Amino acid sequence: HLPSSSASPSLPLVLYHKLTMKDYIIATRPWSFTASVGITLVGSAISYNSVPRYYFADFILVLLGALFIHIAGNLINTYYDYKTGLDKKATADDRTLVDNTVKPGQVKNM
Repeated sequence: HLPSSSASPSLPLVLYHKLTMKDYIIATRPWSFTASVGITLVGSAISYNSVPRYYFADFILVLLGALFIHIAGNLINTYYDYKTGLDKKATADDRTLVDNTVKPGQVKNM
């Protein structure tokens, strides 16, 4: 029996398995990043030819921002598709939650 905290006595202790780097990568669905990277490259190519001085550091920051927004969108989509029942074992193309590779709370905390 674990002692309960006075701040949250009714909250259960939830133990998750430690995620590996492979689990994180699969959860972010990197195969879909071509959409973000592609449009960022097109926009940067247009910018490169349109401005008098091109800053490569700005390109890197925009590329990273696009990737992080895409990752966040993928994780939100995965979480809510699972929570609302759209992702089921038989039909889900994103297998991270339905196969218990990652728990819903872990996706939510990413």
